Amino acid sequence: MRSPDQVVPVLALVGAVVMLGALVRAARNRFRTGPAPERIHCPKCGEIVPAARTRPSAGRTIADGYTCTACGQSMDKWGRARGR
Repeated sequence: MRSPDQVVPVLALVGAVVMLGALVRAARNRFRTGPAPERIHCPKCGEIVPAARTRPSAGRTIADGYTCTACGQSMDKWGRARGR
C-alpha cells in the first residue's frame, strides 16, 4: 500500500485535470447552460424563431435546438447555426 505522502499529490493532479476539463468544456459552450433566455433569431435569414420548437424528423427530436420556419436553417438551442 502507498503512503499518504504519495497519494495526496496523485489526487491533487487528478482533481486539477478534472477542473481543467470542466473549464475547457464550459469555454466551448460559451459558458451558457440551460435554455436561452432571449428570443432566438435565425443566423441565416434573421427571422425570429418561434418558441415552439419544430423538427423535420424524429431523429432530430432527440437533439436540442430550433429549425427556422422561414428558411429551414437548423440551429442549436442558443441560435448558433449547425453545420448540417
